[in-house]
Amino acid sequence: MGPVAIEPSPWVNTVRALEGPTPPKNMVAASSSRSLGPCAGIHLLSFSLAVLTKAMDANGNGSAAIPAGMKFPYWPSERAGTAEAKQWFEASDPQLSSDQRALIANKQIKSLLDYEPDPVPNAIVAGQGISEYQVSHTDSLRAKTVASNVVRLKKKNQALAELRNELWNDIKPSLLKTAPLLMHSLESKHKMTGDFDYMVKGDDAWNELLTKKDVAGQRHGEALSHDAALLLYQVKRLAADAPVADFSARINEALTEHFPYTHMQFKDAESKSQWILDQVPEKHLSLIHI
Repeated sequence: MGPVAIEPSPWVNTVRALEGPTPPKNMVAASSSRSLGPCAGIHLLSFSLAVLTKAMDANGNGSAAIPAGMKFPYWPSERAGTAEAKQWFEASDPQLSSDQRALIANKQIKSLLDYEPDPVPNAIVAGQGISEYQVSHTDSLRAKTVASNVVRLKKKNQALAELRNELWNDIKPSLLKTAPLLMHSLESKHKMTGDFDYMVKGDDAWNELLTKKDVAGQRHGEALSHDAALLLYQVKRLAADAPVADFSARINEALTEHFPYTHMQFKDAESKSQWILDQVPEKHLSLIHI
């Protein structure tokens, strides 16, 4: 069974009734046929403390902090979870230069435009008003253009290799301390060949890391920590007089950080919406009209 969209109306109406902020856009939860079993709650709650402290920076907001002197944050670990990898990319992606972004997306790179080849003039033959001098001049111009384009291509290949390696040099410090095995694996796998065998294709390394934030790439048992987080919301509810901002932050976190990765089952979109409504602080229940 594929992903099922959460009906937005209860969430939208709930928040509008309380204070009117714009609801999160990503209201999609992954669905699974996996059964949690009768004792799942007991086992999953043992993960709760780890869920609360995992991947938190000094400000406790769950984002990855960038150390001084580094372009990207530290990669979470040798076996980073999908949610951790997602947080790393959320912090790292804005740090990419425009050329690096184009490189990763396999688009035209601005700094390489100067190395594009010049058009080679068409060959001509003498006769019908065309002199031998014109032919000789055109042939000479063609030869110079071809030779110039050969040099341009070499310079472009060099510049491209350096750009790819520069991205790797930005990524490498992020892995050196927290995931050295992963670092060496990427360095070996994406090493260039030929004249550039001393460089590494940073864009390919980046794209391989990118796969680690896909839900399909979750490691075995990883979803349990997200299941535990959602169960913990049910057990450790907001105070009856909690402000609306606390409710909004809790739901936003659940929808973006846990729902996409959980194996907890909701029979339909209405049951997911009801889960959201169940999180409303008691003080504000009378304001909800759905």
